[in-house]
Amino acid sequence: MSADTPHPLQIFWDQALASIHTGALLAAFEHGLFLELAENAPISAPILARRLGLNITRTEHWLELLWGMGILDRAEKTQENENSTWCYYVPPSLTNYLFNGTQCCHEALAFRLRAMHQFGKNLSGWLREDCNVLPKSANDAGWAAAAQKQIGQEQCAVTADTALTCVAYAEISKASCRFLDLGGGPGCVAIALAKQYADWNGVIFDLPETVHVARQNIALTGLQQRLETLGGDFTTADIGANYDLIWCSSLLYFTHDLEMSAHKLLAALAPGGTLVAVHAELPNTRSEAERILAYCLPLQLRGCQVWRQGEFARILCKSGFTILASFPCMRFPLAPMQVIIARKEEAG
Repeated sequence: MSADTPHPLQIFWDQALASIHTGALLAAFEHGLFLELAENAPISAPILARRLGLNITRTEHWLELLWGMGILDRAEKTQENENSTWCYYVPPSLTNYLFNGTQCCHEALAFRLRAMHQFGKNLSGWLREDCNVLPKSANDAGWAAAAQKQIGQEQCAVTADTALTCVAYAEISKASCRFLDLGGGPGCVAIALAKQYADWNGVIFDLPETVHVARQNIALTGLQQRLETLGGDFTTADIGANYDLIWCSSLLYFTHDLEMSAHKLLAALAPGGTLVAVHAELPNTRSEAERILAYCLPLQLRGCQVWRQGEFARILCKSGFTILASFPCMRFPLAPMQVIIARKEEAG
């Protein structure tokens, strides 16, 4: 065996080391590292440790690990009379997401990290046959709270821009477009579409308490004349009709009947209307599997439906849609998503 060929057990060792990386990141949020760096970077380990009340030597080791992970950058020290070699700062590619600004998702990142870490710790018990307490999906109040904070931050920082790219790819030909942001949460995608296309008008549909958050965000942007909200349960409520575009992201996991969902989406579109559906799909090859399956497992244990790659596209075709494009997109939070662009054909 060549010396540069990994040992077969390296996969286990990588996962053991991954827990150290998670711990280092959790410590960064818990000790307010990024908030401190927003005000005082670049900063040496001794000065940072004194500001945060930490041990200097251990802080130096911790910062080096974060540098090795790509979370921090470092430069040669500029302060005099210090033993530390390096000063640390957040890379420019991450500053907008970790510091104050429209793309800041500091709280959302910390929430995701803690939630996934806790899920992994509980997984062994949930697998037992005698376990009767499995993780539950959030109720309306829980989704509303998430929309106000972490989902709202992620939509503004990541999803909205990616949605604009996907919708542009769909090539909506109508200058005056009526769209539905289905499962829109805090409404950041709908707001981004309305800002991008001055003649477009939209509806944000989600659970009643959640769309209350969207209404607040609409009011803050002054788009009340062009955006409205509709509250209800997708499986039972009237979602409206004659839409030229439906944006549907990460909603259908919770519907339990993909064929019903496809028919309802088709009925809500105007003839010639376009559906852009974005969901994680169970991959058919191992090269795609690691991140996607880790994303899907919490959904599956909550009893949500997650389908095999290509299955929803086939159901859409069976329901009367024409598939225009289907491709993976790496620009969504947590894991790659499958983007499906489908059209309801003109009558006759």
